Amino acid sequence: MNKNFLCTLILLFLCTICLFSQRPVHKFIDKHNDYHNSVAMTIPGWLIRSGTNFAEKFAEDEDEKVFLSLGQYIKKVRFLAIDGDSPIDNEDIQWLLAGIKKTNLEEYVTVRDQDKNVNVWIEDDNNIVKNLTMLARTEDGFALVTIKSKLPLEILKKADFSFNKHL
Repeated sequence: MNKNFLCTLILLFLCTICLFSQRPVHKFIDKHNDYHNSVAMTIPGWLIRSGTNFAEKFAEDEDEKVFLSLGQYIKKVRFLAIDGDSPIDNEDIQWLLAGIKKTNLEEYVTVRDQDKNVNVWIEDDNNIVKNLTMLARTEDGFALVTIKSKLPLEILKKADFSFNKHL
């Protein structure tokens, strides 16, 4: 009896830790994923790897092949997309941004153009991108994507996309 009680307490404690340590991005997606014009999904890495490996065989463009080869480093993708008017207000966005600042994510790039905002954050460890999070907001929609990965920065540097040659 005491053994079962102790196991239950330990399990409850571990679940509580998991819930409280959940990243703000995941909490945000959980909160806003059920609007009529929203799509939220989690895609496991094995499915992404299978899809990109298959698609790579049929890619004709070199940029496509390089991009698809990056799929082998992805462990999981989770996203929320809202088409059209977004019920997400500025207070929700500020909560998300404040939560992101408290994590290991570092701002990588921010782009603003009239009514469009795109933010990208990364978490890296010894030149390995562990997490990549992107937030895009326009008057026509909203998208939040988080990618868990083991992507070496060196691989990205070696990726010779043709658009880099025109810069």
